[in-house]
Amino acid sequence: EFDGIFAFAFYDSERKTLIIARDRAGVKPLYYGISNEGLIFSSQYNHVINHSSIKSNDINEGAIGSYLQFGYMVEGNDAIIQNTSFLPHGNYLMSDGISNKIIPYWKFPNYRKPKTNISLSEVINLSTDSQLVSDVPIGTFMSGGNDSTLITKIANTYNNGIKSFNIGLGDIKYDESGLSSSYAKIFKTD
Repeated sequence: EFDGIFAFAFYDSERKTLIIARDRAGVKPLYYGISNEGLIFSSQYNHVINHSSIKSNDINEGAIGSYLQFGYMVEGNDAIIQNTSFLPHGNYLMSDGISNKIIPYWKFPNYRKPKTNISLSEVINLSTDSQLVSDVPIGTFMSGGNDSTLITKIANTYNNGIKSFNIGLGDIKYDESGLSSSYAKIFKTD
């Protein structure tokens, strides 16, 4: 029933079972480690790997190779330190203190012809608007590409004066800060 970005933990005291879950698309990270002290989890990896029962673990060489190959991610759900992992998106992990089981609760559906007359534009607008609910200021990361630029434009129509951010790189080949700055001026974002 949840729709949005989330990672949460729920402890069922009657069944003595812990459930940790991650959103369908995997926007919110959720890391965990398994040690002789039990299951350690957090939305920040450094909290897991700095736990006293994990911090002396060796580096996962397979994960390092994967990271170096792709340049930004680790293939699968392994993480850089042994006995630590990412919880896959659309899954929850159930732990009774003895065993840990990862259970998928959602997967991307196969493409089917839509059963509605709603347009792609309406879907993107509704989806963007629904993500603008927050108790803290909202901003967008605008790389200069089509998707982030479109989302920033739409978000700004629902929440005028939204803040947009980008990262400038020293290598002009990869730097998109000029383009995103131009769009920020057009959209009048902060």
